[in-house]
Order: sequence, then C-alpha cells, then structure tokens
Amino acid sequence: MIYFIVIYIAVITLSFADFTSKFNKFGTWACIILLSCLSGFRNLGGKDFFVYQQMYETNIFYRGIEKFYIIINQLFSNLGVSYNVFLFILSFIAILLLISAYQKISYFPKLSLMFYLGTYFFYYNMILNRQMIAVALLLWVIYFWDKNKIYSFVLLLFGFLFHQSIIVILPFLFIFSFIKKGKILLGFCLITGLLAALFINPQSIMNYIFSGEESIVTNRLIGYMVKAEGSNYSVELFEYIKLAVILCIIIPVWKKLFQDSKTSVWLFLYCIGAIFLLWSSKFEIMFRIFMYFDLSFTILVPAAIRIYLNKIALTKSQKNFSILLVYIMIGIIALISILHRITNFDQGSFLDYKFYFIEYL
Repeated sequence: MIYFIVIYIAVITLSFADFTSKFNKFGTWACIILLSCLSGFRNLGGKDFFVYQQMYETNIFYRGIEKFYIIINQLFSNLGVSYNVFLFILSFIAILLLISAYQKISYFPKLSLMFYLGTYFFYYNMILNRQMIAVALLLWVIYFWDKNKIYSFVLLLFGFLFHQSIIVILPFLFIFSFIKKGKILLGFCLITGLLAALFINPQSIMNYIFSGEESIVTNRLIGYMVKAEGSNYSVELFEYIKLAVILCIIIPVWKKLFQDSKTSVWLFLYCIGAIFLLWSSKFEIMFRIFMYFDLSFTILVPAAIRIYLNKIALTKSQKNFSILLVYIMIGIIALISILHRITNFDQGSFLDYKFYFIEYL
C-alpha cells in the first residue's frame, strides 16, 4: 500500500510542473511512466483481472472479445511476455494517449489529470484492460472531430476494435455538428429520439452495440442489464452530488464555454452525460456509458476556473498564486479519494468498489 501512496503523491507533486516550461515535459513523462507502472504491475483488479490473465495464458477467449485485443494478446503471449509486462504496455499506451490529449485540449493539463486520478483512474486503469484504451482514444476522437474527420474516424475504429462501447459517442458527435451549424431544432429532435430509444428499450440497443448477437446478452451483459430494483446495483449518491457541484460551476459560464472551440463539444457531451446518469439507476450499462461523457468534466472545470480567474482583476503573480491554490486544493481532494480506493485495493478486492468522488467530504 505504501508504494501506491508514494506514486500518487509523486504524480500530484509533478502536476505543479504546469507552472514552469522548463520542467513541464519532464513532469508529463514522469507521470506517464509512474502511472503505467502502477497500473501494469498490479497483482489484481477485480474479477476481470484473473479472467483476462487466464485468456492471456491459454489463448482461449470468450465470445464478444474484440478482435484487435485478441490479436495483440496472442502476439505478446506467443512471444513469452509475462502478463504484467503486457498490462504495462497496454497501460502505457492508454495513459500516454490520455495525458498527451490533456496537454492539447485542457487549459490546465495536470489539473485535468488530477480530476481523472480522483475519479476514474482506479476504475479504468486499475480494473479494466480493454476499455481503458477506448477511453483514452475517445479524447483524441473528439479532438480531431472538427479538425480532421478522417483521423477522428480512424481513431474511433481503433477504439472500437478494443471495446465496442466507444461507438455510442458517434451519433452525438454528428448531432453536435448539426447544432454548431445552426440546425438546433434538428439536433434537439435527434437527441430526443436517441435518448428516448435508449430509455424505452436500452437492452436491445446496448446488446447490438456491444455484441451484435442477441444470444450473448444473457451470457455477457445480464449483470449490467439487471434493473436496480431487487438487486445490489445502485448509483452512488455522491455521483449526483458531484454532478450538481460541477453544474453549479459550469452553468454560470456556459456561453463562454460553448463559444470556445476547445470546450464547446465537451460542454455538449457533458449535458448528454447528465441524462445518462439519471437513467443509470435503471441499468448499470448506462453508468458505464455515462462515464464516457463524464470525462468531459475533467476539461470543463479547469476551463471554467480559467474564466472565473480572468473575470477578477488580478496581477499576473496574483493569478498564478490563485491557480496554485486551486491545484493544491484539487490535489488534496483527489488524494483523499485515491486513499479510499487504495484501502479497498489493499484488502484484495475491487468487487465492492464505489465509483464516486470525494467520499469523506
């Protein structure tokens, strides 16, 4: 447990490299390597860890596992590479994609990273093996959407070959393009239709997205499709609290966020994600999809903080000091959240993991 804490404190400390161009590149690469080691050289990670380890060592795969993952799995397995080294390579790719994307799309990259560490790092990078690649690629898919759609579609295809769930983002990106072109009514109708379809018959739609074969639902997704009534599944209260707090930060400056080319698409996706969260109490699979959209807050909140600071008449040194205080505060909150997750990890089980933020505040 100690080395977990040491690595996280080191990463949070390295986040302050944002304040100096001299050490920024070093801080970025150090964060990538430290987090990749933490994720790659773990000895467990929920029930999926041992399932994927067995598949890696035997080359026997369950139906529905995406082909590209199977290919690279077999490649490294046949080369005699240990499972943890394979995990390290996957983790390195995912974290490199994630952090380098934050360098491009966030006004405060390491602040976005700290938000990610305090919420989804343990879920995506310490439990999931395939979806973490799709999640990291998603940031680049959206980054290139208005710049080069060929790049965007190619990256989406790569993400799809790791985990098909990424495809859920595609129709909403097209809707966003309609809205940006002034076709607001058309965009509203399309959103209403898509979300209504997901709400009325999500099992059939999610089954098509994730598997394409109706017979796989009972074998692969039944645990996610189970209704909250009569089951142990429920969305944590803190997810709703987090949503409310973030909306209170974002709504007062939403016009500036929407007018900014770096944040407009993230604002749109976060609003869609809020609806997914409200429906995720019915189906757990909705919560897994919600998290694709919820990543938007790691970019929106730093952008909103920047807007608020620009509204205040501060000198350059005062502004830098204010940003430093924000980094310290978010770092402390992220560390509290991380320590709670480490405690669960140290007990040897991810099965009771709670996907919420600032648990003890």
